[in-house]
Amino acid sequence: MRIAWFSPERPASAEEATAPLIAALAKRHAVDVIGESRAHDLVWANHRNHYDLSVYAIDNSPDAAYMWPYLLRYPGLALLLNSSLVASRSAALFRERRSSRLQDERDFADAGSWPLLWPALGGSRLTVVPHRGIAAALQVEYPDAHVASATLPCPGPAVVAPALPPGPLTIGCVAPTPAVRALVERAVTRARDIGLEIRWCEAEDVEGVVAGSHVVLALQWPTSGRPLLAAARAMAAGRPTIVFDTIETADWPAWDPQTWQHRDVADPTEPACITLDIRDDEHSLVLCLRRLSADPVLLARLGVGARAWWEREASPEVAVPAFEALLARAATLPDPARRVAWPSHLTDDATGLARETLQAFGLAFDELVPVR
Repeated sequence: MRIAWFSPERPASAEEATAPLIAALAKRHAVDVIGESRAHDLVWANHRNHYDLSVYAIDNSPDAAYMWPYLLRYPGLALLLNSSLVASRSAALFRERRSSRLQDERDFADAGSWPLLWPALGGSRLTVVPHRGIAAALQVEYPDAHVASATLPCPGPAVVAPALPPGPLTIGCVAPTPAVRALVERAVTRARDIGLEIRWCEAEDVEGVVAGSHVVLALQWPTSGRPLLAAARAMAAGRPTIVFDTIETADWPAWDPQTWQHRDVADPTEPACITLDIRDDEHSLVLCLRRLSADPVLLARLGVGARAWWEREASPEVAVPAFEALLARAATLPDPARRVAWPSHLTDDATGLARETLQAFGLAFDELVPVR
């Protein structure tokens, strides 16, 4: 398959998340990575040697703004790496000197809790997101769109990371925000107050935290639909991992630290991590530190479960073929119909705005379907 893969040229979440996937796909397909500096070549290159599919790895950053005209003119697979595209779309409007139209577009789209996602979903043959929970929510919100989920491949070590020698529980936190670091420090202080000996791994990079910690804290918040790369890399190394209980982690088999039972009692899969309720994060984290400090058997079991999840879901051997199947599906789907319904609150007096908005999204004005 010949693929035109749109990805920002600057270091960004899209590049970091998709680099292993692109490298794996390039071994079996002709993948032409198109950054902003080469985007203008797409028209003549596609005319000369037609691409089988265009893929748009779009996130909520200004670096992805250049993709919008191509995404809507050359429908393909939209790899949605964020549950909001407001910043990306704002940057695109700024480049077109139409920044004042951002709120108009939001009103026109009537997007509700998924800001400005409708052009990407409605303008693509297939939209893929990294998490099953978000895919399900988007499918309900946009029943006419084709939505699927795919775990992005996470290269892991050939063997499980060697266990640290017995001793005081050592924890490490991957790329904590100031708020998350303050949360962890409060929990550690409370744990020490009740007599626990907790050590802190001061490594700053993921590899250092994984190598130097009994337990890895991958507490990303808010996640906004982004791939949870740090958690996946920790679990790939067979390290017990603690994450927040969010829509992004909803389908991961996990322990509930309040009861030390499987979070989903109907799921027989061995838990791969521990999830913290965001409403009780500090107390739940103290419970984790207390139990894991006193239970080396559970600590080892968590590491085995984490590695098993990675092998089953996120290893390149599994994740890449699953994504290839989605590429094949997108290549056979027809382009989306160039029709759109506007909400009832858009009156006849707003036809000028409707015309400008639709033209920005690559839609002809005479294809409007009024819904009263």
